[in-house]
Formats: sequence, C-alpha cells, structure tokens
Amino acid sequence: MRPTKKSLQQRGVRRLIISLFALIAIQQVALSAELPRIVVYITIEDLRGDYLQELRPLFEGKGLERMLTEGKLYQHISFPLGEINRASATATLHTASYPYQHGVERPTLWLSGQNKWENVFNDPSVLGNYTRDTYSPKALLVNTLGDRLREASSGSSLVYSLASDAEVAIASGGWFANGVFWLDSKIGSWATSTYYEQMPKFLEAYNRSSDGPNKRLVAGQMTWSPIRSYPHKPNEHWADWSKGFSYRYQGFQVTEFKRSALANEEITALALKLLDQGGYTESKAPGMLALSYSLDVTPHDALSSELSIEEVDAYVRLSRNVQTLLTKLEQTFGANNYLVALSGTGYTHYRRPKLKGAEARYGRFSSKKGTALLNLYLSAIHGQGNWVERLADGRIYLNKKLAETKKLSLPTLQEEAAAFIEEMQGIGMAIAGHNLTAQSSLSDAGLALRRAVHNKYLADVYWTLTPGWEVEETADNPNLWLQSQAIESPCILFGAGFDPKTFNYPILTAPDVAKAIAHILRIRPPNAAN
Repeated sequence: MRPTKKSLQQRGVRRLIISLFALIAIQQVALSAELPRIVVYITIEDLRGDYLQELRPLFEGKGLERMLTEGKLYQHISFPLGEINRASATATLHTASYPYQHGVERPTLWLSGQNKWENVFNDPSVLGNYTRDTYSPKALLVNTLGDRLREASSGSSLVYSLASDAEVAIASGGWFANGVFWLDSKIGSWATSTYYEQMPKFLEAYNRSSDGPNKRLVAGQMTWSPIRSYPHKPNEHWADWSKGFSYRYQGFQVTEFKRSALANEEITALALKLLDQGGYTESKAPGMLALSYSLDVTPHDALSSELSIEEVDAYVRLSRNVQTLLTKLEQTFGANNYLVALSGTGYTHYRRPKLKGAEARYGRFSSKKGTALLNLYLSAIHGQGNWVERLADGRIYLNKKLAETKKLSLPTLQEEAAAFIEEMQGIGMAIAGHNLTAQSSLSDAGLALRRAVHNKYLADVYWTLTPGWEVEETADNPNLWLQSQAIESPCILFGAGFDPKTFNYPILTAPDVAKAIAHILRIRPPNAAN
C-alpha cells in the first residue's frame, strides 16, 4: 500500500520533533559542559561539622543549610600537620600542598639574627595602601589556584581575595591576583599592597565614606549583639544561648573588631561590591573570588568552652552572609554558572574556663626557665657560654658561632638540646632540626611536624607542649595557643550545575580541595600539587 500524503506529513512532523529533541539534548550536554563563570572559594577558620549539624534548624533553610542540603558534602577533610594556623591552613587549601613546600608555616616568624618578630609576608621593597605594613607574596613559594586560573586564561581571569588578616588574604590571593584586600590592624580600613594592581576607585571611595569600617569604628557605630533570639535548652546545650551580649568597638579596638562576627559581615559587604563593580560580569574568562571568614569569636573569659552564644550568633550571621552571596551570584550569573567551594581550616580554638583549683592542675611551661636550664646543661658539657639564643614558640635557636669556635658538631649539639628539653615537664616532643629534615626514624607526629615547617626557616630544635599545657610567657610564644584538631572539618561544593550524587572526585585531605576545583574548571591544579 502506497503511503498517503497525510501519512507522509505525519512522518515528517515526527522526524522534526525527534530532531528537535535531539538538538535540545545536545545543547543540554553542551551547557552542562560549560565552565562556571566564577568560583567563590570560602575558607572558614574554626568551622566544625558537628556545630553545623547542631545549628541547622537556626539557618532556616537558607545559606549554609541550603549548601548542606543541595551541595556535595565531605564530612571531614584531614590536615595532617603537626602545627597549624590560619595562614598555613589557608595556603595549604589554595596551593594544594603543605608548608614544607609552599613556605607559609606561620603568620609571624622569629628572626634569630635580628632578634625580632616579622610578618611572613613582610617585603620592604613594596608600599602599603591604607596601611603602613609592606607585604607581598614573595614568601609564598608555589602558585595558588587563583594563579593557575590566571595562567590558564593568559591573564584574562579576574582573581580577588578578601580576609580580615593580611597573611590570609595574601595566602589565598597568591602571586597574580588582581587585588588582595585585608582590614588594617591599626585603623580598620581596607588595605592592600602596591605589589598588586591599584586599589579600585570604588573601594577607595568606600574607605573614605561614612559607611567604611574605619569611619564607623571611629564614630563608635560598630556594635555586635545577637541578630535574633536563641532558645535556652539546658538539656541540649552546654551554654545558655538565651543570654544576650553586646560588644561595642571603637577606633582603638580594631583587633577586637577583627575577632568578631562583624568582621565577617564586612568581608561579605566588600565581596558584593566586587561582584558588582570588580569586572566579573564583563569578563569572558572564569574568575575567582576568595573569601576567608573566622568563627574564632568566643571571648577569652567565656564561662563555657562549648559552643558559646557568640559562636552561635556568628554561625547564624555567616549563614545569612552565605545566602546573600548565593542570591547575588544567581542574579548576576545564573543558577548553574557559579561554583561555591567552602572549607574549614582543620582546627578549632578553645578556652579553658576558670574553675576553682584548676590552676594547680593545668600545667604551665616557662620558656625562660627552660632557656636557663638548657644553657646550664650545655655549659656543663661544653664549657661556659651563651649556648641558647632563644627557646620559645616551639623552637630552639642555638649559638652557632660559639659552636664553631669550640669546633662542635651542630647536629650533635642539636640532639643534646632536644634530648634534654624532652625530659622537662610539660614538653610533649622534641626533635633535632637535622633529624627533621633528614626524616630519619620519625614517628607519625614527627612526620606531621615535618610537613608543617619549611627548610627556609629551619630551627635547631622543634618542641611541642604536652596536650592541655600552656606557656607562661604568651608574648614570646604567639604561635602556641590552645587548639584541637580532633574535630570534623567539612568541605562543601555547591553549584556549577553538577549533580552531588554523581560527582565522585575524592577529597580526603586539605590539598584535595583545590585539586577538585581545578578538576571542575578543567585546568591543571597548582604546581606543587601531588
């Protein structure tokens, strides 16, 4: 039977419909393969996975709750480092490597030859903008994820980083960022370095305006109190969340302001300005915005060491900040055209409440007494002399000139010093510097310490405190503070049109985060990534 004219028309319509569906499917595949127009890489100091879960009802289905529900959640990423701080953790997350490679082991370093502290990024060859500090990324020895993005795009990608502290902003911005901004510790204005591009005019105008952080601090307009009321459930919470608080920050209290939830909100406010006026919408290449927040906001005299009301409010405020960012990203770039990566820093601060009789139980190590005893010991073996230049902050620096004069082997002297101090009460571990670099017969704790230090700043002996002990001379030991790494440090990937159920890139340790983002962007990871 020959086909009729009507049946031929019907076949043609069916073929057209099939072709249209095929074309739509092809377009959808192409769309899903498109790169995100922007990556917002968020690092959060003191972020805890258990606190995130406990506080989820307070997030009201938005911000952090939305990321937990719709994003790809990695419950815990490991930071296998014997020492960790905000600068080294941030550099690790952005370079996909550890301090023994990237070079940022501490925010401040002791210069034994000059007998003074110095910021790890200090560089007198540059100038500060809205700050007297002179910083550059010269101490960062490898490139960051943002640097790789700039390289992949031949310089077309826009990369900015924001943080309350300069060390963190520079560690996340890297070598080639268009702009790196932090809150100056003296005046509270947004600051940068002449190493980077000129400060945008809109940011200078914001700094000078009555809305800028400096002007509000000087005017006494910075007050932090709970953003909402919180329930008091003594059977569920260690601290009383219903108790109010109020902290007012003035021009001379910039340091205190930077340790408050208000500093996080200031970072978000500038992030929104950069998304509007920083050039991201005009750029054709994928860009990156690195944001570093902190949840280390509990007062030193807190009555409870477990999830204070200040921490609760900081989490809730941060969730609202995240929701504001997500809304802005969707309005500006579209729902599937941005990627948000969020990660903790692998540790949490904690404070010990003052309990009756507790001072006698908690140990306190005196670095000054340790110096004197070690010097007496070495003098008894090798003759009188000032053998110990400095014993503090987890390091010992020996008098190398005296050792040369007496023709002593420096490795032997290091081992003698390490063996002696390890016998002192309050010392958990001591390792001679030459053994650390040689990695000879190191325990797991020794290997973790090796990852955390760089040969460029090598000390003669490294030592740690017994867990729970504190040091008496806090000014001489700024990098020794109570912290715990026995926490869940989560990571969340959100957006970019990928399905969290099928996205199976493994993220087990901190360097894997930057590698996963590079995988999504289809670029090589930073150059020190394994």
